[in-house]
Amino acid sequence: MLLDSIREVVAIARGLGVPLHISHFKAVGAINWRHMREKAVQLIEDERGAGMDITVDVYPWEAGSSQLAQVLPPEFLDGGLAEATRRLKDPAERARCKAILTGPPAGFENQVKLLGWENIMVGSVKTDKNKDCEGKRITEIAALRGVDPDDACLTLLAEEDCEVSMINFIACDDDIEAIMKLPYSYIISDSIYPDGGKPHPRQYGTYPKLLADYVRDRKVLHLEEAVRKCTSAPAEGLHIAGKGRIQEGYDADLVVFDLDRIENHATYLEPRGLGSGFSLVLVNGRVANRDDAFVNSAAGKVLVRR
Repeated sequence: MLLDSIREVVAIARGLGVPLHISHFKAVGAINWRHMREKAVQLIEDERGAGMDITVDVYPWEAGSSQLAQVLPPEFLDGGLAEATRRLKDPAERARCKAILTGPPAGFENQVKLLGWENIMVGSVKTDKNKDCEGKRITEIAALRGVDPDDACLTLLAEEDCEVSMINFIACDDDIEAIMKLPYSYIISDSIYPDGGKPHPRQYGTYPKLLADYVRDRKVLHLEEAVRKCTSAPAEGLHIAGKGRIQEGYDADLVVFDLDRIENHATYLEPRGLGSGFSLVLVNGRVANRDDAFVNSAAGKVLVRR
């Protein structure tokens, strides 16, 4: 499905005569790791070699984040979350859903089959009743409640009106490293902010993790290249004027840090840990962070491409 989706967006971009940026570039599930990424990269590079402008982005985490309802077959999501909840509360429909999830391939990306319930963690729920599920894998919830993982998930979704976020462990570090090294890749953080619970740690720790793990400790990227992939490369690729460089006429967005002191403190179970080792952060020329302490400068602004 990864290769088909790339071919589809390439055809659309070519037809429109526009550059193409592929976000969240990854191969999902152990069965697809490494070999599928290699094929996808070759497909992109063939198109780039033929003159098409294609870039990609990646974040330095093996897990993604979405709504738990995304594990349901697409037909169960027709009509929105209210309809999905109604179906899951109907015993016959629920049994049909379970049969699709556990049965032979049915023409959609079945995360239950690709990942396994042990690789799907509940991030947040809506009600106090199920707060104990936050930070637990579906298999852990099933064991605590004495049911099988399929029923644990479907019951949780029904009880929470499908308003459950998940952290899904979908990628492998070999792929992440290889994508990071591509000259046309950017580094992103992404963000989904549930109310409470355990959000993805990428919201708090992406760039400290990148600098500490992939630059300083493992030397996957040189510091200069890592900085470029977080600043000037995406700004230029997305045609955002005045951003991404230390240059006259550009906004004074500056970060001062000592690479030896940088640490990431955000984890999947303690996701709100703030990075440390940053001496100074300026946004539009105004101090926003000093010695790892936030300064409310209200200096940010909406960015609009040229």
